[in-house]
Amino acid sequence: MSTRFIHTADWQLGKPYAGVENDDNRALLRNERLEVLRRIGEAAQTYHAEFVLVAGDLFDSPSATRPVVAAACRAIGLMGVPVYAIPGNHDHGGPGSLWEQDFFRGEREKLAPNLTVLLTPEPVELDTAVLFPCPLRHRRETVDPTAWLRSVEGLDARFGDKTRIVLAHGSVQDFGPVADEDEADGAPANFLDLGCLDDSQFDYLALGDWHGTKRITAKAWYAGTPELDRFLKGGGSRSG
Repeated sequence: MSTRFIHTADWQLGKPYAGVENDDNRALLRNERLEVLRRIGEAAQTYHAEFVLVAGDLFDSPSATRPVVAAACRAIGLMGVPVYAIPGNHDHGGPGSLWEQDFFRGEREKLAPNLTVLLTPEPVELDTAVLFPCPLRHRRETVDPTAWLRSVEGLDARFGDKTRIVLAHGSVQDFGPVADEDEADGAPANFLDLGCLDDSQFDYLALGDWHGTKRITAKAWYAGTPELDRFLKGGGSRSG
């Protein structure tokens, strides 16, 4: 069964842009992040996407402010299609997280009823697809977030020919070491060992965390960010 969707990641709404000195420029950059959501919604309508995926880091912080949450929900609500998101390392979803706060739930219900945040690692069946979310409950996970997928059985019997899509946020072995605050001790955070997954069981792996579009396998892709930042010398961009 075919399905059409848009894979995004790392919106990081509410980013403070601490390195930008001018207040007006910081405001312009924050507004541009929200403007990107309008363009994603337009793309969803243009290409007749059934839904939009956010593979982690919808917000830049697990303590996003009320104005940021309200603005985000308002923009998501205007997209006109369902939006499915998982928590990433910036907006992780453990106990007491942003996603459990009454003010977030209230704004989502009022402004973005089309937004679903997937907080548990369990299949989510849609009309033409099945989502397999791998949410991060902490900023730094020591266990592979995709590990639960190795023990999932009977997918053909349960879901027939529906498209099976994995959502995960983290780093893969292909990248090698990258100096970052999440890897201060030299150990990779939120490592995704995709080589341990049965490739035949899934149709697409929607990844987030790497700030640039990158093909990992024929089925696994990093979407990159709607707005690139933190460029490395010589090209490319960093994860975060």
